[in-house]
Amino acid sequence: MKKITTLIVIVAINNCLLAQDVHFSNLSFNSFYTSVASIGSSNAKLRATTHYRNQWPTVGKSFQTIGLNADYKMKVGDGNALGIGLILNRDQAGELSLTKLQADFAIAYHQRISKNSHLSGGMQLGIIQHSIDETEGEWGNQYNGKEFDSNLPSGEQPLFAPFMNFDIGAGLMWQYDISERNRFSQTFTKLNFGASIYHVFGGAIIYNAGEPEYIRYSITGSASYVLNHNRYELEPSFVYQLKGKEQQLVLGMLYKVIISQGSLYTGYYDSLHVSFGGYYRIPNDAIVPTFNLTYDNFQFGVSYDVNVSPLIEASSSVGGIVFTLRFLVR
Repeated sequence: MKKITTLIVIVAINNCLLAQDVHFSNLSFNSFYTSVASIGSSNAKLRATTHYRNQWPTVGKSFQTIGLNADYKMKVGDGNALGIGLILNRDQAGELSLTKLQADFAIAYHQRISKNSHLSGGMQLGIIQHSIDETEGEWGNQYNGKEFDSNLPSGEQPLFAPFMNFDIGAGLMWQYDISERNRFSQTFTKLNFGASIYHVFGGAIIYNAGEPEYIRYSITGSASYVLNHNRYELEPSFVYQLKGKEQQLVLGMLYKVIISQGSLYTGYYDSLHVSFGGYYRIPNDAIVPTFNLTYDNFQFGVSYDVNVSPLIEASSSVGGIVFTLRFLVR
């Protein structure tokens, strides 16, 4: 039985807004949310991605997130490129359906600084709509002496009205890539490090007494290491984020098996890769087994957060599952 008082509502809202941005656990696909300068940084001309996350279904009403994003890469001069991206998200949390609808436009420039490396800088501008469904609340006036009766008037005035605020982010990234030139030697074929800042100007959050959202800092890194004649690779990666007093480190590794390597020039052979492994979210939050599949221009990923935090008593170790589907135009 839900017993929600005004104080509990306000505390819950503050915690959700200030502690967690939209995030997905599969580090192979989440650069749109952790590295502003990654827009347009892949070898593909166009990437279109959709995400679905269902988190904590055993703790009241599950938290659900749907993400849609795409970026386009344009060549500018000798070895340089301009990336343009659009990021759309719908995040719904808790019994009162605290909802954030967010749309971000991002742009990044990739300057070639050596034969195999680029230095990138990007900026992101967004708008966010916040809302709460107060009709899902239960109030003291709706108890008839024996049980809760939703037909009884609550006698409460609306606490919150939908509102909008704006967001600004920026980031830098360094990328090294020889994957198309060196496909057989045992070596690092890709290296990537980035630093981004989000909510530089977030505007007032009505649910938080008009205070702005905390700035989020993000540091990312990833690599690909060829093990044996381009048949097997290791893909380590990490993301560190700091927001207010909250911090989080996700690190892990995937083992990639190249079943079929697509031909670079003729197009006669389709690529088929599978990757499996996992990540660990610190401090003591979740273990994330992960599986990815690439077939030609399609990529599919699934990861599952196994909760190991103190929330385990309520969640029974059930965390969140994330599905990702991506289409590439090379």
